[in-house]
Amino acid sequence: MVIINKKRIQIIISALLVGIFTFSLQIANNNQKGEKNKNQNNESVIQTTATPVSGKTVVLDAGHGVPDEGAQSSNGTTEAETNLKITLKVQNLLEQSGCNVILTRSDENAIYDLDAQTLKQKKISDIHNRVKIGNESSADIFVSIHLNKIPQQQYYGWQCFYKPNDENSIKLAKLLQENLNKSIQKENKRVAMKLDTVYIMKHVEIPISIVECGFLSNPEEEKQLLENTYQDKLAWGIYNGIIEYFYE
Repeated sequence: MVIINKKRIQIIISALLVGIFTFSLQIANNNQKGEKNKNQNNESVIQTTATPVSGKTVVLDAGHGVPDEGAQSSNGTTEAETNLKITLKVQNLLEQSGCNVILTRSDENAIYDLDAQTLKQKKISDIHNRVKIGNESSADIFVSIHLNKIPQQQYYGWQCFYKPNDENSIKLAKLLQENLNKSIQKENKRVAMKLDTVYIMKHVEIPISIVECGFLSNPEEEKQLLENTYQDKLAWGIYNGIIEYFYE
């Protein structure tokens, strides 16, 4: 028996229709010399399909940044660089869907104040500025993208975190987790979990989720995280989680 989930179908259709447009061309040609007042216009009318994120504002936060590279693998892969690549892919998908995207950083550098001198001062200034962007942006949600690293090499997979006692943060993290599972289609028993020990999670006032996209400590997953196609899958999962969050 086929069960049709109307809500899911509408979300998928909205996503697939992103970037599809129609052109209406009206061309008037003047083929006779001396003839006046003929319109010679090429007018293009672009019609785009509305999606659940049309008119919404999303803050995308690529974690860390020079001089704070975040986690680093034994092969020298840095978290900060990979975070940014994934973030820019999500930005592209959202903006094609009519979403207003605010990036906390758009290049390899962290966003510390110029008067910060030591690495510690730069880290503190950077995280304060990220929180400030989230709270002063009038954005609808805040998604922070990171990578994991622990001493053990066997652990792998993505996991999304939410602010405790915040229903919208919980909803966002669960939908991100669910859609990453679907996009990557790899066994991952992790579920969205609360996180109340991280400064940005505690102080950003809008619905927030931290997305840990994988483990640099796992050699096989590190290779995947460097692949453009795998980054596309991560970005697609995050994008669809955001789409579904705004679906009403």
